Amino acid sequence: QDPGAPLKHKFAVSVRAAYCSACQLVSNVQSLYTVHPDMSSRVWFFWSSIFSACVCLCSLTGDPMMLTALTSVDHPCGNRDS
Repeated sequence: QDPGAPLKHKFAVSVRAAYCSACQLVSNVQSLYTVHPDMSSRVWFFWSSIFSACVCLCSLTGDPMMLTALTSVDHPCGNRDS
């Protein structure tokens, strides 16, 4: 099993599900932050969850198809200073 090719692993279905879920979470929190920046900044579990999603996305970047994950992780909610 090549760790550099997670989509060829026997758990590829789970890898793809984790990738899709993490991308969706990053997108949803980004949209929420765009509409309600003050309120969403104060809710800690959004940021805890997005941190976990970013860790998941960064761990999947060994596969060329997964490189798009880096754009989601780069600035999930713009330039957040705090």
